[in-house]
Amino acid sequence: MSVDLALREQHFRSFVENANDIIFVTDPLGRFTYLSPNYDRTFGVDSDQLLGQHFIQVLHPADQAACLAAYESVLQGNRLNGIEYRIMHGDGSWSW
Repeated sequence: MSVDLALREQHFRSFVENANDIIFVTDPLGRFTYLSPNYDRTFGVDSDQLLGQHFIQVLHPADQAACLAAYESVLQGNRLNGIEYRIMHGDGSWSW
């Protein structure tokens, strides 16, 4: 890896890991490959336990179909203008 590429990766990782937003990455099948540390702080969940799990597992059942449709649309190259959904906390409660 070149020094320039390594430095850019270090800056990006620092940005993501210190962001107030929740940033996550999935593979094309919808399985988590990365969750930012703010996920743990916000939802009281050890995000390491979610790695490899499908994102649908943390969504409220009433929101799953809309989120899956939006995910499929993004995978087809469409832009997502926003979607509201509920995520489960470690204690079982839900947040929008």
